[in-house]
Amino acid sequence: MKILSLPCVMAALFLGGCFDSDHFNESEIVGRYKLNTAPDFDVIELKSNLTYIHYLSDKDGKMEMLTGKWKLDKDELGQHVVLSHFQLKGESFIHPGERTDVAGYFVLRPTRFFGFIRLMVDEDLSIYYNK
Repeated sequence: MKILSLPCVMAALFLGGCFDSDHFNESEIVGRYKLNTAPDFDVIELKSNLTYIHYLSDKDGKMEMLTGKWKLDKDELGQHVVLSHFQLKGESFIHPGERTDVAGYFVLRPTRFFGFIRLMVDEDLSIYYNK
């Protein structure tokens, strides 16, 4: 019987906590997520009936609630949370020239980080909604 050294065991536990399986089911995705970079209030609540509510406030404190449907989708790049009838609002991740007056699809990639679920908006800029 081979005995593993303490550093090997600690490394395995640490890496296991950082890089959990990135397979998700709908019940895991359900919940409230707050945008990590928002200077204002920006929360998405994914409900078990596959609808969502997007709560946000502007810099003047005016609250707004937008609703739509969501689904967990999968393609060759992995799983994605797709929000339909989503409108970009606020200043957190709107790029110059993007329209904010029309609704469309918003695609987020779910990941795990130290056991927490994140919905990634932009991985390069580390913008995400954290559960």
